Amino acid sequence: MERLFPTMPGMPEYQKTLRWITKESNDLLLRVVEDLSYSFSDNREITWEPDVVDEYKDSFLAKLIDARDSFVYRNEAIILNSPELDGGLTTIEDSEGWQ
Repeated sequence: MERLFPTMPGMPEYQKTLRWITKESNDLLLRVVEDLSYSFSDNREITWEPDVVDEYKDSFLAKLIDARDSFVYRNEAIILNSPELDGGLTTIEDSEGWQ
């Protein structure tokens, strides 16, 4: 979106939110992987339950979708009225007829 609409209001905040969500989800992933590796290397008990990891995943996904939807909704008029889009969308068929 930044390439299509470089001056869109709220872009820096949106990017900051996306970076935060990515950082938090990556931190969790690395903790889970590290803890699981200790369960194999040091025979430690596995403390992560699949349901708990799923809850975290669902939470990150919900935050990501909410941030995206909010940002797009706030900027809907700019996106829909962009001069770059005046020609409409163009579909290009590949050699097998797929669009």
